Amino acid sequence: MWNKTLKKESILIFAIKFFLILLLLQVPLIALFKYKLKLVPDAIWLWKEILIILVFIWDIYLIFKNPYLAQKFFENSTIKTVTIWTIFLGIWALVLAFVHPSSILGYVLFVKYDIFYLIVLLSLSFASYYLASTNQQIFKNLYNFLLIFTKKWLPNLIILSFFWYAMIFTKPSFLTHIGYQKNLINSAMHLSQPIAAQKTEILYGFVRSQFVFELPLWRAFFLTAFFPIYFVMVLKKLKFQKTIINWSLWLLAIMLTFSRAAIATFLLESIVLFWMFFLSSKKYFKKLLIWWSVLILLMFPFIYKWYTSRSGSNTWHFIFTYETRKLVQNKPILGRGPGSSGAASHQLCRLKPHLQVCNKISQINSKWGSEFLKWLNPENHYLQVRMELWIIGFLIWLGIHLNLLKPIMYLKTKGTHIQKLLGARSFGLAALLLQSIVLHPLSERIVTYFFMTIGGIIWGLYLSQKSSKDSLKADS
Repeated sequence: MWNKTLKKESILIFAIKFFLILLLLQVPLIALFKYKLKLVPDAIWLWKEILIILVFIWDIYLIFKNPYLAQKFFENSTIKTVTIWTIFLGIWALVLAFVHPSSILGYVLFVKYDIFYLIVLLSLSFASYYLASTNQQIFKNLYNFLLIFTKKWLPNLIILSFFWYAMIFTKPSFLTHIGYQKNLINSAMHLSQPIAAQKTEILYGFVRSQFVFELPLWRAFFLTAFFPIYFVMVLKKLKFQKTIINWSLWLLAIMLTFSRAAIATFLLESIVLFWMFFLSSKKYFKKLLIWWSVLILLMFPFIYKWYTSRSGSNTWHFIFTYETRKLVQNKPILGRGPGSSGAASHQLCRLKPHLQVCNKISQINSKWGSEFLKWLNPENHYLQVRMELWIIGFLIWLGIHLNLLKPIMYLKTKGTHIQKLLGARSFGLAALLLQSIVLHPLSERIVTYFFMTIGGIIWGLYLSQKSSKDSLKADS
């Protein structure tokens, strides 16, 4: 007969696996059950937010149940700072929502896209910390799950994605059998029937790999976010030849998404990680130099042709940045209100197109010959937050993420495997923040919820391990 601890432990691990698998399979499952079988409503998209809110409520219960453990958890300066600043960010955005009465709906969208992933991180961190601190076996099982995820899930997802890509490249209509559209287009299809595949241009170009994600960009964000964890836990422990082979598979997977930001970010994070862990050896340095030189020579003609063929996309990045900076200058004090731009604005303007902010956006798009767009996406998450929340909100938002980057230092210091994982998690967040200069990876909920769930478990285990060591020192 299972005791209560074993039940709690088994339910926890099962729930985490179930949540992550559902996240990965959300798009194909929605396509099947909503569009093929017509069994579920649009509200089914909110299942993950509902589960996260339940975890958050459970955390509050645990805080009141064991205030001592809660106090130890919040003694960590980064946890305390991120928690307080996240609350301040929500309050500041709410104040601006009342200053801009038309932005109440925008506030809900702002929380959904710009705060909720922080709630995921903090909720999973505390839940993992609490359970791992109360039972050593739960700590071991959570850590073993992280190892299995890194060593088995991530490489298997890479291999499966190649088979998926071969399928949509040769016969995209196959996915119509489970509810996908068969169109090969470049168009965001949020809350609409998923498409089988996308091309690099609107109706032509290269087929992009999106795997089980809704968009190729989402897959690219996922790969760049998790590569540091995979590198630290797997690649750097392999023989050099195997490291290069596995790294090349990741590069190929990212290149097939045709995301310029993701490819550049992946190459940059690879250079930094290889420099940190391999380039201290002259033998490895020479091998890497030869390998990368050959790779650049082989890739350059293809990358140059592809990049120049996307001049329209390049131009739009500059136009959106230019117009956003003008809007920031026009509303220097209180911003334009939460949810008035970026990833949330297309929903805001679709639901309430009569709003003044939506009229302004339509004027901008008409000015630049882009009537087919109904929102102003600044293509820059930093400018988006600055435009919406003024300088105060922007500095709070930026401060939160800079604090989350602090554990990167653990990558090079002598410490436990958990510390290395925490450093790798922060490095993965840095990759997402780098891409936020030209895209909105932090607003892509499947990617951020998945990443923050894993990151929360890592953080919780680290704090539990640290508390145990501190207790032993105190006792001695």
